[in-house]
Amino acid sequence: MDKIILLEDELFVRELFEKVLRSEFELLSASDGEEGWTLIQKEAQSTTRPSLVLLDVMMPKLNGIDMLKKIREHG
Repeated sequence: MDKIILLEDELFVRELFEKVLRSEFELLSASDGEEGWTLIQKEAQSTTRPSLVLLDVMMPKLNGIDMLKKIREHG
């Protein structure tokens, strides 16, 4: 089963994505940028790395644009 990381601070939107995606994918989620970055780093070491990261642009602590830059820097 493919793994997706969802980074979304709005509870309603996060729950909606979770409801739709959980039946087909292993879904991991975080509600702010710092929590999301920790999750991404942890999963990068996993034997089953995520196939997709869905990023909210406007998140607390670390926004989606800065998160994308970090992901690209750390490959």
